[in-house]
Amino acid sequence: MNWKKVIGWGVAALVVVCAVYTNVQRNKTDNWRVYGFFALTGKVASAGTEMSKGMELAVEKWNNNGGLLGKKISYIAEDTKGDQTEAITIYQRAIAGTDNKPIAIQSIVSGVTLNVKNFSEKDGIPLIGAIGSSKFLEEPNNYVIRDFASPNIIGKGFVEYIQKYHPNKRIVYFYENSDMSIETKKSFLNALPKETNIHLVDFDPNTTHFRELVLKANIQNGKDVVVITGLGSYMGILVRQLRQYGYTDNIVSDTNMMISGTKEYAEDAMKNVVILDFMPNSENPYCQEIDKAYQEKYGKKVPFNAPYLSYQGIDTLLAFYEKMGTTDIPNLAKAMEGFEHDGCLGKVTVKNGEMNYPLSFKTVTE
Repeated sequence: MNWKKVIGWGVAALVVVCAVYTNVQRNKTDNWRVYGFFALTGKVASAGTEMSKGMELAVEKWNNNGGLLGKKISYIAEDTKGDQTEAITIYQRAIAGTDNKPIAIQSIVSGVTLNVKNFSEKDGIPLIGAIGSSKFLEEPNNYVIRDFASPNIIGKGFVEYIQKYHPNKRIVYFYENSDMSIETKKSFLNALPKETNIHLVDFDPNTTHFRELVLKANIQNGKDVVVITGLGSYMGILVRQLRQYGYTDNIVSDTNMMISGTKEYAEDAMKNVVILDFMPNSENPYCQEIDKAYQEKYGKKVPFNAPYLSYQGIDTLLAFYEKMGTTDIPNLAKAMEGFEHDGCLGKVTVKNGEMNYPLSFKTVTE
């Protein structure tokens, strides 16, 4: 008998056993993992960066309070650049094929989130999407929750506001060629009285020159009201150029106008823009908790609502896990139906796969 071979086989077997044991122990003791698939660079980086901060603060709060179900949580931020191909690459590298699956992914940008869903749904990984596309909730949708105002709610809200404050005016509607913007426009048109005078303007989100579109629309103060939907800092440029070319009346938009870094581009032109927005309350203890943690960690005040939204989104899911006593919940979306959770943006209620928040119109004053 070749004892050297026997000893070699024995050592090899021991190495394998130790590796398996170590892997099992690692999977037992590793922290829970949650991922943020955010655009940390690119045209929606201001929104993505702030949402990543909000998610990070929520995880830190849970860890400071003992973790989830007695185990700490690790937050991993990934930069998708707002690009769907990049998001798939990240998913394949970081998540696909691992036994220790994350308990949640939070994502923004419709194309990114829809492509991630193609994989996360098969893998049974909960995906919180701060997107407007209705395709997100199409089957299969067992593990997806929308953490945003739906296009249907926004479109109908626009109509109610305009009919109340700007009846009989022509509507000039600027919209970006993206899922959420198109679906918001569709909801808006469906809710409008048929005789309404409306001029639709499809604009390129990559441009910084809107003069030709503005002049062609022949927008007149006192006779017209402007609506803008889209996602990106360019909307601030559009607002500024509308003012530069003489339009001083109301501009109506949604919360994307406030979470996309538009204000630094619009500057003073943002004054009197009316936003259908989430409603953080400085007197709310949840807001005060987030504001204090944000100030201490990042050395500045919360700039806009994006951190509140991502904070409350992941916080709601973790609270549901805690209530259920497990993170292994088949058909999570159905199981969360009717779940309520208080937070900075008010009480959120999960209904039909969506986290529904109170919304209200507010006018930008500075």
